[in-house]
Amino acid sequence: SATVGLLSEVDLRQVLEETGFPAPLLELEITEHVTAREPETTLRILRELKALGVTIAIDDFGIGYSSLSYLQMLPIDRLKIDRAFVSSLAVDRRGEAICRTILDMSRNLGLMTLAEGIEVPAQHRALLDYGCEEGQGFLFARPMSARDTAEWLGCGSTVEMPARRLAG
Repeated sequence: SATVGLLSEVDLRQVLEETGFPAPLLELEITEHVTAREPETTLRILRELKALGVTIAIDDFGIGYSSLSYLQMLPIDRLKIDRAFVSSLAVDRRGEAICRTILDMSRNLGLMTLAEGIEVPAQHRALLDYGCEEGQGFLFARPMSARDTAEWLGCGSTVEMPARRLAG
């Protein structure tokens, strides 16, 4: 997945054609800040990008300019639960309630959900119990170079990956 500012459909179409990269395997992350800045322009561009077949995610959901109206309006596929909520799972019942609420809302809207910042097995287990489909964080792997990533993927992970795709 890639974090980008507003990108034109023409630019992305050209990159996809030149590289041969399959559009459905590309996930573009937008922040809530981008959606709030120019909502009409953002919506137009996101619809154009979605028409290319890319996946669109809202990163750090719930920490910025959150507006539930964006969930109705924007053509998104995934919400990414901010690490602030994930990190509070073990110490704060409100963090648990927020994670569960975002997951329930996502399911009801037909969206995938990814939890960011999973650092300990207890967070991983809790998120699996709540029905979170995907996750990322230091529990699975630290940031690494492209070369190290290729090597790591070839060797497999040291963390047992559950069937529900909660992986780094």
